[in-house]
Order: sequence, then structure tokens, then C-alpha cells
Amino acid sequence: MSISIDDFSDPAFDVKAWVNRAAVGCPSQDPEHVEKHLAEVEMKLQLMAEDISLALEEQSVSGLRRIPRAVAEIDRVEHDTKSLQSRIQGILRRLDDAEGASRDAVRTLASVDKVKARMEHARETLANAAGLAELVASTDAVAATGDVRHIADVLASMRRGLRVVGDVPEFADAPERVEVLEKRLETLARPELVSALAAGDVARAEEMRDVLHVSGKIQSVFSAYAETRVVEPLLREWKAFAVTHDKHKTASKNVENEEAKRFAAWVPSYAAAVADAARREVSWTSRAFPKESHELVVYAWRELSSLTKREFQQRAATKSLDLFAETYANAAEGFGKAARALLVTDAGEKTGVAPSAALAALAEALAPFEGVRARYAELEERALSEDGALAA
Repeated sequence: MSISIDDFSDPAFDVKAWVNRAAVGCPSQDPEHVEKHLAEVEMKLQLMAEDISLALEEQSVSGLRRIPRAVAEIDRVEHDTKSLQSRIQGILRRLDDAEGASRDAVRTLASVDKVKARMEHARETLANAAGLAELVASTDAVAATGDVRHIADVLASMRRGLRVVGDVPEFADAPERVEVLEKRLETLARPELVSALAAGDVARAEEMRDVLHVSGKIQSVFSAYAETRVVEPLLREWKAFAVTHDKHKTASKNVENEEAKRFAAWVPSYAAAVADAARREVSWTSRAFPKESHELVVYAWRELSSLTKREFQQRAATKSLDLFAETYANAAEGFGKAARALLVTDAGEKTGVAPSAALAALAEALAPFEGVRARYAELEERALSEDGALAA
């Protein structure tokens, strides 16, 4: 029977079971053979135990010999640790000293930098003051050149100089000179802008817009645009009705209703012209004046509505509520298309115009009808009474 030390290493080792296995391992079950077999097993166990005892003794001696060396190594490590701690503390102290010196140096440098920045600012202010003095002295000569681009550059430089210099007594008249130059620039640039607008010249129109923006006269761009590209062409369309009306004018007793009928029939063509102009101008302004395009066409349409409002009321005036309703329906449908053209292009893209702005422009276009609409119930009641009286 072979004996393994693993059998005795098992925590669940059962000595009885192990002995039984040893007895079963005997080749013969004769008592004498069994006794001899067990004696051999006992001898093997004894020899194994002696080997183990000898190995333990050797390991113990070896361990005891290593203890002094381990203790000495621990002492050395402890000494090195204390030495390292001492060195680290020294380094930290030196770092604290260096940090304090660096902090003082940084504060000194910051103070010097502030002084330097103030000196540079003073130098730049002096340079701007000198340049501003030269520009102020040359304003009359610059204005006389008639060169809008040069005037715009000088005007921009003067404004920058005044912002930097501030309220200095020596330049007390500079704001007045700037204002004079602004008016001169507007006087020169507006005709060029109008010419570019009439010709549909995007590049020139945009250039003049920039010039007027520099002069602080951006409102001049709005008024020139509205008058040139929207109001004047559509006013010609509006006045065409008066010419046609004069040709068809009769001496009929029912002149008022006949005029109102012709006007009601004519309104769709005029409203269609307004819608076409809105559609065309939204596209054009997006290229010429991209920054103001969402406001320009709305502004122009409202200006047109303001100019035609009174005459619109006169032309639409009628005692016939049915005729009034027809005129209103035609105008509402046509001007509604113009309002949609302000919001969405033919390709279905949004234009950037605020819906509230388009709605306000539409309301102003339909404002001539508001007085009658507000009294519609009263007028309808009166018309019904008159019809009843006639029937009786």
C-alpha cells in the first residue's frame, strides 16, 4: 500500500476509515498475513513521520537563523524611512520659502504689468487724441471731397477717437462736427443708394447701406428702399385705377355704387400686384440687405398702406353692404397672399420675417375697412329697415 501525505492533510481525515482501507489492501485475509501487512504499514508511517520531523527541525533552524537578518533589515528600512521623512520635510520647507518668494515676485510683476498697461493706454489715448485733433481739423475738407467712402472711413475714425478720449474740453466741438459729417454723408450716399435700388444693383446697394450704417443713418436705408422699390411702383398701379375711372365716369344717378362696383372688381388685380412685389422683394432683399431683409419689405408695405388708406376708404365707400363685403373679401384674399409671401418663399423656405410683423402689415392693409366693419351690425339693421319700408 502506498501512503500519501495528502491523505492526512484533509481536514475531514477519518483514522478508522484509513485503517480499514489499509487492512483491505492486504493480499491475503489470513490473520497472520494481515498482521504482517499492518506492521509494514506502521513501519512506513513511522519512517514518514521521522522524515517530516527532520524536515521541520531543519526548517526551524533555518528560520531561526534568518530572524536576525530580518530584524536587521527592518531596522535599516526604518532608519531609511526616517531619513527620507527628514529629507521630505526639508524639501517642503524649501518649497514654502520658494513659494513665498515667488508670490512676492508675482505680486511685483502684476503691479509692474498694471503700470505698463496704464502707460500703454495713456500712449494710445494720446495717439488717438492727436489723430482726432487732425481729423476734426480736416472735417470741412473731407466733406468737400464728396467721396462717400472716404467720408465714412473718417467718420468711423472720429467716433472711435471720441469713445477713447471721452469728455475733453479741447474736443468739445467734435460731436457737432461729427453730426455735420453724418448729414453730409447721408446727403451724398442716399442718391447713390436710390440709383442702385432702382437699377437692382445688389453690390452697390449693399455698399451704400454699409456707408449709411457707419453714419448712423440706417433708417435712411429703410425709407429709400421703401420709396424706390415698393411704394413708387405700386402707387403707379394704385393711380391707374383713377385714370380708368375717369374714362368710365358717367352722369348716372347711381354713380357711387357704380364706382364702388368697379373698385371691387379692380381690387384683386391691385392686391395681386402687392403680393407679387412682396414675393419678389423678399428674395431681393435677402441678397442685398441680409441683416435687414426680415424688416424691409414689411416696412415698405406698411408705408404703402399708410399712403393709400384715406383714398382706399373713399373708393370703397358704398351704401350697399353686399358690395362692401365683396370689396373686403377681395382685398382680404389678395393681401392675405402678400402676407404669406412675407413668411414663406415659393420653395417653401421660411424667410425670417416674424409672423407677428406680417400680421401687423396685413392688418394695416385692411385698416380702411375697419370703420365699416365695426358698424356692420348697425348698417345691416338700417338696410333691412329701409328694405322693409320700401316693401310696405
